[in-house]
Amino acid sequence: MGHVQPSRWAEQFARGDRRVGDRLADHVRSVLRRRFLALGLTSQDAEDLVQECVVLVFDAIHEFDAGKGNLDSWLSGYARNVARSWWRGAYSRRRSESSLDSVPEVQEEFKTDLAGSGALEAALGELNPIDQELLQMRFCYGYSFDEIAEMADITPVNARKRVSRAVECLRKNEELRHEIGFVG
Repeated sequence: MGHVQPSRWAEQFARGDRRVGDRLADHVRSVLRRRFLALGLTSQDAEDLVQECVVLVFDAIHEFDAGKGNLDSWLSGYARNVARSWWRGAYSRRRSESSLDSVPEVQEEFKTDLAGSGALEAALGELNPIDQELLQMRFCYGYSFDEIAEMADITPVNARKRVSRAVECLRKNEELRHEIGFVG
């Protein structure tokens, strides 16, 4: 389908041609779903955010300008902003919940695999949601700092600094250091 046809649909819809609405909506949902999943959201969270974001997109469709770029890029901006708001909300919810539920009562034997670690989850939960997203892009998906910068709309130097600061915060987290076995 390419980028040209969806951009035409957006322009037609903005001019009042509602015949293209269903095709445009299907395309918008598809792009947003892929973008949210690429940002690391669960399928359920992605679907919830797709519904929320589609409303925003259609409310602002008249602002789309094909001369400035293609529709998919414009939609990615909406997805990124909605995801950031979602991460901030998730971060606030985690900060207000008791962290005792996620910390094991007794340390078991030394673990090198931190998958499912309460201390790791708690330490990550203390980070800014955007920093959590940047860490996930770097260490879960293996993106380069240049790729992260492009997706997060920041400079590569800024991406590297934010990831480094987030890693340093994790290194200094006492609960995590204790679970890894660096303090006894």
